[in-house]
This record gives sequence, C-alpha cells and structure tokens, in this order.
Amino acid sequence: MAGDGAEPFDVGADAAIADAFEQYVAWRDAHTPGGTDAVTRFATNVRLTGRLASLRPDLAHILTHPLAVSAERPAGIAARLSHDLLAALHEIRADIPATSDDHHITVIAAAGAIAAVLRAAAHLDPPDQARLADHLTRDLLRMIGVTEALITDLLATACPPAR
Repeated sequence: MAGDGAEPFDVGADAAIADAFEQYVAWRDAHTPGGTDAVTRFATNVRLTGRLASLRPDLAHILTHPLAVSAERPAGIAARLSHDLLAALHEIRADIPATSDDHHITVIAAAGAIAAVLRAAAHLDPPDQARLADHLTRDLLRMIGVTEALITDLLATACPPAR
C-alpha cells in the first residue's frame, strides 16, 4: 500500500529475479563438484558467486537487486548460500542446535557480506573479483570456525571453471 512504508511490489522485477535465481542455482550447481562435503561446497559456492560479475554478468546484474540478496527472501541468492552455510555450520559445529540464534545471526552476516561483494565485484576486473571472492570466502569460513589449515587447502584448490 502506498504510504505505509513498504517497498512497492514490482511483478516484472520479481519475475526477473526468480528466473535469474533459478539460472544462478543451475549454473552454480553445475560447477560445484558433486559429493563434496558441506564446508567445501559452501566455500566453492561463495568463490563462484564472488566471480559472477565476470562469469555471468547477465545474472550478476539482476542478482544484485535488493530483493535478490535479501536474507529474509526464501528464494534468493542469500537464502541459497545461507542454506549451504547452515549445512557447513552443522558440519563444523554440530554441538550447536540448528535453531540457535547464533546460526541466524551468522546467516544474516554472511548474506550481507555476500550482497556487498556482489555489488563491489561489478566494478572490478576478473582477477580482482577472484581475490575479493576468495577473501570473503576466507572470512566466512573463519567466522564459522573452520581451521586455518582447511581454509588454506580449500583456497589453494582452483575454483571450478564456470563459463
């Protein structure tokens, strides 16, 4: 409703975001090795997403829309990465219940960081996008308690080719 402070609903934008999101998920899943553990999958997905502006600029442009990166939106880029993050968190910190407030705060923080990197990467050349994506990956992995040795191993692995 106009004047109630809510953002106007744009059916066209919502449809474009939903379509781009489905393409993003298919693209990302096609370039994430199957059978990988949750932490490796999360790291690979963040690395790929951070490189999206150079690898799939069509998707990156749409997916930087605020609706697409909202952590509260059930079908958006942040929600999908958040799902992967929760799986990685459970693998690393299984002693914390899945409904813990710690998990919710971590997901919100990760979603915000991912959204910021998506926007920043649009203005960088591919090597700088890769560095930014890997830096974000390192920080997010540290945030969930992954050991430095595993982080180093994960980032030493070439990011899957995604073209």
